[in-house]
Amino acid sequence: TSGIIGVGDHAIVATYLGGGSFLGSVSAPFVHTVTPVATVTTLIGPGPTIFGRPVSYDISVTAPSTTPSGVVTLFDGTAGIGGCTLFLGACRIDFPTLPAGFHALTAAYLGDTWHLASTSDVFYQPVGLAGSATTISSSAPSAPFGSTLRLTIGVTGLEGTSPTGNVELWEGAARLGTCTLASGSCDLTTSTFSTGLHTLTASYLGDANHASSDSAAFTQAIVPAATTTSVTSSGPSVYGAAVTFTVAIANVDPLIPTGTVSLSDGSTGIGACTL
Repeated sequence: TSGIIGVGDHAIVATYLGGGSFLGSVSAPFVHTVTPVATVTTLIGPGPTIFGRPVSYDISVTAPSTTPSGVVTLFDGTAGIGGCTLFLGACRIDFPTLPAGFHALTAAYLGDTWHLASTSDVFYQPVGLAGSATTISSSAPSAPFGSTLRLTIGVTGLEGTSPTGNVELWEGAARLGTCTLASGSCDLTTSTFSTGLHTLTASYLGDANHASSDSAAFTQAIVPAATTTSVTSSGPSVYGAAVTFTVAIANVDPLIPTGTVSLSDGSTGIGACTL
C-alpha cells in the first residue's frame, strides 16, 4: 500500500486480522523517516533598464510532485530588498525603480513544512543612469548695467525623477558660479555683468542616478544704465570774470558713472571735464 504521510519519523505498525486457520497478529513498530523534498527556485526579471522605470521579478518554486508554499525573499547581494508569498508555487515582486548600477539579485525560498529551502541562480540586473535636461532663465533677460540679476537653473529627470547635486554656470570658458539643486532648481545672483550680450550655459554635473547635461545657450542682455545730468555754477558773474560750473551725473542704480562731460552754451561748446 502507499499514501502521502507527513515529514518526520513515523512508527509504522502492521496489523493482521487473521482468517480461517490463522490467528491475527501485530508487527513490531517500523520507524519510517520522511524528509522534506528538494525544491528549485527560479528568478526571472527584465533586461537592462534605466533609473526611474518600474521593474518586476517573477519567482517560481518547484518540487518533483508537490507544490511548495511559503515566503520568498529577494536579495541584492546580501541585502534583502523585497519579498512575496507563494501562490500555487509562484509570486511577483514589483519595484517603482531600482538605483542605477549593477545589481546581483537572488531569490531565496525559505521552505515550508514539506519542502526544503532553495536559492535561485544570480540574476544580473543593470540599471542605467536616467537622462536629465538643464535650462537657464533670468529675472530680467534684458537689464540695465548694474542690476542685480537672479539666474535660475532648472534640471529635470527625463524619467520623471528628481535630480540632485550641483550645477555650474559658465560664460564661455569662465565659470561664474556653482549652486546646489533643491527640488530641481537653484539660483545664482550677480550684478557684475558688463554692458553688452552675455552668452551663458549651465552644466549639471549629475548624481548617482542621473546623467550630466548642459543647457542650451542663454543670452543675457545688459543695456547702459539710465542717468540724469545737472549743472550749477559758482554764482552770477561779470563779463570777463572766471566762473566755475559743476556737473553732477546721477544713476538710478548705486553705481558711480564714469566718462566725459561736455558743456555747451546753446550750440556752442564752452568746455569739457572728466568724471
